[in-house]
Amino acid sequence: MNKKKIGLFVGIVFIVLILIYMNIGGKKEEASIEEKPKVEEKAETKPSQPVKKELTYQEKREEKISLKGSEIFKKYNCGRCHSATGVRVGPPLEEIALAYKGKKDELIAFLKGERPAKLAENVGESSHLMNIQLAALKELTDKELSELADYILSFAK
Repeated sequence: MNKKKIGLFVGIVFIVLILIYMNIGGKKEEASIEEKPKVEEKAETKPSQPVKKELTYQEKREEKISLKGSEIFKKYNCGRCHSATGVRVGPPLEEIALAYKGKKDELIAFLKGERPAKLAENVGESSHLMNIQLAALKELTDKELSELADYILSFAK
């Protein structure tokens, strides 16, 4: 009879363990089912990144035209070589402005690559960098080149 009680006890423990295992497993499944919608809800309520609209050619041109001289100067990274007063790679804006003071058309012609620089003797080996930059400026409109020239000339004392 002792063996019967032990066998019964082991059987009950075994059944309880199975029920516990199934219950825990069931809870895991229920939890994962419940969590999935929460994750989806989070994904739905997450603020979406604004989708960048592809601009048409005309919109791109209009965007460029709206840039002022200082913005064009920044956009084309002119400040990497030209500072307001100190020499970096290229001559300072103050020096360029003084060289072209009253000669805006000549400055624009230089920016278009149609004339040599007035400060060519001061440029030295960095002239090849300026030639690369001038090639990039060819996409600017006459209005934008005029705005850039006005910005540069504003540094004349």
